[in-house]
Amino acid sequence: MASNKGTSRQFAGTSESVTPSSYTLDYIKVTTNDGKILDIKNLVNKFEIQESINSPYLVCVLTIIDATNFLSEQTISGNEEVEFLIKRSPIKESKQNKQKFKFTMRIAEVSNYVRQVPNKQFYKIRLVSKHLFNNNTKILQRPFENTIGKLIQDICVKDLEVEKYDISNSSKQVVKGIYPTLKPIQAANWLLKNAFEDGTPYYFYETINGGVYVQSLKDMIDLNDIYETYEFRGQFEFELGTPESYDEVRKRIRKIAGPLGLSKFGNMSKGVYGGVLHSLDISNKKFEKFEFNYKKDIKKVGNLNGFFNYPENTFKINDRLLHDIKEARNYYISYNENAFDGLKNYHEPTKPTVLKSDSYYNNLNDQKLEIILPGDFELCAGKVIKLKIQKATESEHIENSRMIDPYLSGNYLVESITHSFDTEFLQNVIIKRNTLGSDINEEWYLYRR
Repeated sequence: MASNKGTSRQFAGTSESVTPSSYTLDYIKVTTNDGKILDIKNLVNKFEIQESINSPYLVCVLTIIDATNFLSEQTISGNEEVEFLIKRSPIKESKQNKQKFKFTMRIAEVSNYVRQVPNKQFYKIRLVSKHLFNNNTKILQRPFENTIGKLIQDICVKDLEVEKYDISNSSKQVVKGIYPTLKPIQAANWLLKNAFEDGTPYYFYETINGGVYVQSLKDMIDLNDIYETYEFRGQFEFELGTPESYDEVRKRIRKIAGPLGLSKFGNMSKGVYGGVLHSLDISNKKFEKFEFNYKKDIKKVGNLNGFFNYPENTFKINDRLLHDIKEARNYYISYNENAFDGLKNYHEPTKPTVLKSDSYYNNLNDQKLEIILPGDFELCAGKVIKLKIQKATESEHIENSRMIDPYLSGNYLVESITHSFDTEFLQNVIIKRNTLGSDINEEWYLYRR
């Protein structure tokens, strides 16, 4: 990496960058197993940091061009500590403030080794969060009795030794049991299978700037303000390269792609619109049956745009409305109500709520896109963003007031981000949502020309 400063331009007489994707890599320091501290910044060609609401740890991949025999000379064997310091100085007119990102990870493996000439070697170094190493050294078999949020907090602090965390589980219900021979992260995810807030599931994840979180889908969507509005269109209001254009470029989407989805066929089989749960208490031979109807039972919590994602009164299969086909998904559970001295059985919370939870969880995958944005340390997994996407039509054929596509525009949840540091700092952002950006049931939508 020749300069480690991206492709930035600067104002005369200032050190502030005009380019939102520029950055400065101060150092990448490796602490070897024998205590040496070495800056390998000049060996790193590029690197990526990955975060996701589905992962309780970060992953970083360094692409190395090594002409110093670093691997052999320093006897790299894994578990070495690696510290990064990355800085950015956005211009004063921007919403962003000066940003500094300092973090420490550990080497998990060296892969993709290539050597085409005698004096140079190429390989990748995979790094992971430090607490993942702690996870692999422990097995939980101890009894537990507390709220799920407090239990996971104990796992993070005592077992994983997480340094920064925010466990915001609002469930007050006490559960009791014994961890069934699980590693700490497995135990936390096992507990969360039966944790819900208004029917929405919980996520256990880590971000680059916030640490480890436990947060419900409801809180992610309903309690968070929209972080930013990003646009995908051709025109720029200000001349590129000027201070005035900085914020405009920062909020401009460079590319949109992805599977999109929109599969009602797949959603139906996953219980999004209807389902039945069959429950058997083996202590008293009591059988219960719970039915779920999306239109009747789902609340507008955790709904990114406030609409249904299908024509609720006209979408029919064999003359049956989509949400009336409950047998599309069946669940079966058994439990022993007398096993825990009056405390709730581990499976007890799942009885009616698992139907809603699966609906919320799987419906969130109804629409999925991948966008490329200029880098921003403050944008992380679990935040809500808004998209304004230009219609795929020549602009001269439509009025300016109708340039935005209401079908794809609207609010999305950030599922994951790959922070890519090369000549520029860019973010590959996976976003998803559980509803269209406009009301598909409105007459203007169904019968527009």
